[in-house]
Formats: sequence, C-alpha cells, structure tokens
Amino acid sequence: MIAEKNLFEIGKILKPHGVKGELTVFFHEPEYMDSDCDYYFFQLEGLFVPFYIEDFHFKSNVTAQIKFRLIDSIEEATIYSNTPFYIPKELVNKPQDILLSSIWEQ
Repeated sequence: MIAEKNLFEIGKILKPHGVKGELTVFFHEPEYMDSDCDYYFFQLEGLFVPFYIEDFHFKSNVTAQIKFRLIDSIEEATIYSNTPFYIPKELVNKPQDILLSSIWEQ
C-alpha cells in the first residue's frame, strides 16, 4: 500500500471515450505526460489503487486517451470521471519553474 505523501497528482480523468472503457484524461502540465510509469494511482474508498495502462494515445500537449486494464465498458469508465490520478513522486518529470522554486526553498 502506498501513502498519499509518496504520490504526486499529475492530472484528472475527464470523461469516457468510446464504449470499450477508454478514458480522456487531462495532465496538469505537458511534462507529466512523459513520466516513465506503466500505471497511475486512483483513490478508491480512501486507498490508492494502481491502474495499469493498456493503451495510451496523445490527443494534445496536455490530453490523452488511455485504456486501463480491467476497465472494459463505458459504464465502468464513467465511474472514474472527474477523478484525479497520481504517480509516485520519484517518477515525476517536474516543469522547470517548479524545479527552480524547490532549489530556492532549500
């Protein structure tokens, strides 16, 4: 089990796309789309659960269409609309301005 303090929110699920469980997602920063991670964490009933990426297609510099394993219908995908998603902090590709501000804080 992973604690929230070890996670970083990189985006939000917007809505389902199609009927096979695909989701349209928004990334808070374009750099977050390049994280080297095969899964994203969703918070479900107070626990952070990994959802593994089956397929990923870029739509713009901050949106993508993602198919997660075990989400196989529009009904299942709809449950996750407006849900934030996270990755482990150590995998975050942070934008340059955030990196600079963290250096100045030290």
